[in-house]
Amino acid sequence: MIRSLRLRSRRKAPLRRRIQAFFGDVLKVFQVPFAGLPVVVWAFVVISAIVLPYNAVWLGELPDPDDYTYLTQTLDWLQGQSWYDNVQHRMSPPEGVPIHYTRLAELPIAAVIGMFRLLGYSWRGAALLGSYLLPVLYLGVFFYVSRKVAERFVSPSWARLTAFVALFCPALLWKFSPGQVDHHGLEALLLMGALGLVAQTFSHPEKRRWPLFAGGVLALSVAIGLETLPWMCLIVAVVGFWAVWTGTKAARSAILFGAGLFGFGAAFLFLVRAPSVVLQEDILSYSSVYVLLMAGAWLSLIVAAGASFLSFRFGVKESPKFFWKRSSPFLGTLAFRLLLTGGAAAVLGALYLHHVPALLEGPYGAMNKTLASLFFANLEEAIAMVDRYSFFKVAIRAFLPVLALIVSVKLACRTRDDKRWAWIMLAVLLAASVNLALFYQVRMVIYAQLFSIIPLVALAENGWAWIGTRFEGRRRFWAEIGLIVLIGPLTGVFLPSLFDGRAVNPGLILFPAQQVNHACTIQGIKPILNGTPYDKRPLRIMNLIGEGPALLFYTPHEVMSAPYHTNVRGNLDTLEFFSTTDPNKAEQIARKNKIDLVVVCHNVPDLYLNGSDPHYVALPSGGAQMLPNESFVGQLAQDRVPAWLRKIPFSQGLNYSIYEVQ
Repeated sequence: MIRSLRLRSRRKAPLRRRIQAFFGDVLKVFQVPFAGLPVVVWAFVVISAIVLPYNAVWLGELPDPDDYTYLTQTLDWLQGQSWYDNVQHRMSPPEGVPIHYTRLAELPIAAVIGMFRLLGYSWRGAALLGSYLLPVLYLGVFFYVSRKVAERFVSPSWARLTAFVALFCPALLWKFSPGQVDHHGLEALLLMGALGLVAQTFSHPEKRRWPLFAGGVLALSVAIGLETLPWMCLIVAVVGFWAVWTGTKAARSAILFGAGLFGFGAAFLFLVRAPSVVLQEDILSYSSVYVLLMAGAWLSLIVAAGASFLSFRFGVKESPKFFWKRSSPFLGTLAFRLLLTGGAAAVLGALYLHHVPALLEGPYGAMNKTLASLFFANLEEAIAMVDRYSFFKVAIRAFLPVLALIVSVKLACRTRDDKRWAWIMLAVLLAASVNLALFYQVRMVIYAQLFSIIPLVALAENGWAWIGTRFEGRRRFWAEIGLIVLIGPLTGVFLPSLFDGRAVNPGLILFPAQQVNHACTIQGIKPILNGTPYDKRPLRIMNLIGEGPALLFYTPHEVMSAPYHTNVRGNLDTLEFFSTTDPNKAEQIARKNKIDLVVVCHNVPDLYLNGSDPHYVALPSGGAQMLPNESFVGQLAQDRVPAWLRKIPFSQGLNYSIYEVQ
């Protein structure tokens, strides 16, 4: 018997050793140099989305209206609509709606749709599968690019930690989740790449390719969707100041950076707009207005370089240690460079705003004022963080970006080599993004988290070394654990869970996969709208603002309203239709627009409801019920249906009502 036990133990020993070796290899992923960590983080994000219970994305409920619109636009193009025709003709008919982002981001979407079409899927099925696949591919590329960019700031052995830090940036990570096929994730990826190329330019000003590539990548990010425009302007300002301060060795690189920005920006303009309208100005989408801004940025950088060359003519070859000394000619001083460059930038900026005065009111200055005031007052992501959240929630969301800002400023002051300018650039971008998120629009926190990744990795590297010199044994172990928790899970998962009451699973374990909770699911009414008798011809639907893109994607019908910050005439008519208290006026609007169907989600946005808050009351069983409201949509909710409408009967529980116009 003893002999048999020994034989069993010998047979089990190899298995035990293999298990120990496996877990030993897994633990090495979380040790310097973190080999394989980005792959592990990427796989964790993907698996979390796959195994998330009740994930509505797999049922076709995409996270954002933009995702549906991107798929619809790409399908229209693949099925015959002109590349230059960037109008969604089934939205706010008959004139349609010019989409504010360009078709450049549709190219990878078209590629994955084409791949699935070759496998035999329908157009819509291929588009949905592409929307699941493409964002996670972007995420893998983002992890790789972040690592390469981080190597410009920290040691290569710590650069892979960028994936771990990004894992706990929920607003940023959400843009790479399955279904998020819009341009925001791609913009973040390009912006991170531009940061790395600019940092490389600071380190190697003698190389010509880095500034050209940096300008080109930055121009591409702006050409896709305009959200990166503020960061383009700030990066240009930092490059200009670098050229002024550093002198002649930076001057040529600054000129090449501006040339790349303008040259590629102009090329992208000719690529996305038809030759007949290429010079037509439109501040709500990428147009000659923004290429003109890039040209002004290039001229400012040329002036900065010229000031440096002029200083060189008077004997100042490197970074001056003074602003102005009486013993030196004024033209050879830093004060002269700053005055000349700053004055030129101010004059060019004033001329530009004189030419485009609508931009004085911000990026939406050309938008209808009534529509803009109502739209941004009711769009959650367009509200300032301090107005939307409590003090503690604001503190949690702002903690890591503010900490990253402090780290960037400290390293910019302490670093003495060419990395100093890269840290100055990050500090400037962080200061701007944090303030914009706090006091302008909460969605700017996406960029605050993006710019925080590298400073937090630098904090981990320096903090790890500091702990190693001051602690030993268990104290060192717990200090290192505390540092890792500080730069990630603390404010990314642990503290938010105290406020939102999330469950352990999936809230804490599968935290990268955020739930998509739409008040109204389009899947329930899709068979009705696509079935008899509504499948005979495209119908025109009067709808609430949030449901338009999904209706466009899943049905052949036309919609009047969609959540876009452009001058969508249908949004004004829809607002007037649902908010009026007079059914006769609503009928006039419906007849004028030749409406066939009225589709109403029972969770009505406040902008359509008259009277004072609250418009809803919480139910003991969960959810909410709309209070009596005299707006037309409120009358429909109370089944006060006028004679010119007929309510379509269907099974309960869909949270929708559909009416035929008689």
